[in-house]
Amino acid sequence: MKAKPDKKPGSGQTVLVVDDDVTIRGLVARMVQEAGYRVIEAEHGMDALRQLEQPLGGTVDVVLTNTSMPVMNGPRLMEVIRHKRPDTPIVHMAEAPEDLAGMLGPGGPVCSIVKPFTRDELERALEQVLAR
Repeated sequence: MKAKPDKKPGSGQTVLVVDDDVTIRGLVARMVQEAGYRVIEAEHGMDALRQLEQPLGGTVDVVLTNTSMPVMNGPRLMEVIRHKRPDTPIVHMAEAPEDLAGMLGPGGPVCSIVKPFTRDELERALEQVLAR
């Protein structure tokens, strides 16, 4: 049986990880970094918009956002991003499958994943949005 090659799909692209839960955000950020991506973290939607306007060290290639957050929730953040930066790929992290209702239509994210997700599911979602 052949071992799976240690391939990192990210080639330096930057992912903005948005989640109000510092533990979840840290875990997801680590998974994204280990997949070969650069990471910028944001605590909520307004913080994410500030990061998008002046990202540290360059362009944000993908926004990976939670649904439920204080200050500005994920659906509102996605709406603003679609208005200001319509070509920015978004991966929506849903708390539960029912959170996906209405999120995949026009103006919705390119891809959604439901928590808890595996590292492979996250990598596939990022690869999918970047391939478009």
